[in-house]
Amino acid sequence: MGNVLDAIIKKVMLEGPVTIDSTEYSTVVDISGVENSFGIQLHYDNGVGLDADLSLEISVDDQAYIEIPESVVTVTDADGSHIWDLGELGSNYIRVKIVVNSGSMDITRINFSGKRRH
Repeated sequence: MGNVLDAIIKKVMLEGPVTIDSTEYSTVVDISGVENSFGIQLHYDNGVGLDADLSLEISVDDQAYIEIPESVVTVTDADGSHIWDLGELGSNYIRVKIVVNSGSMDITRINFSGKRRH
């Protein structure tokens, strides 16, 4: 018999528009109760001369964060969306890091979605 689904967890990690021209972090999501897999979707627009790196950072104590090297994505388009579809990480917390190397962009929203089972 399979596990019973307790809840679908949805959280807005950043609500915009927020104009970014340097480094910005989303709010942190506690993923300790999320089972198997989850997704994070970032939407952006109004990019001007944009060269930015998007990535995910994880932590076990919500104090020291480490970048997941495989999560780094470089964006140069004026607008778009990116989805990270992840499996279990063995960490308790996750956040999105946005580094704008040149130009600027508006983050319109970052969403988290996962499943909690018992």
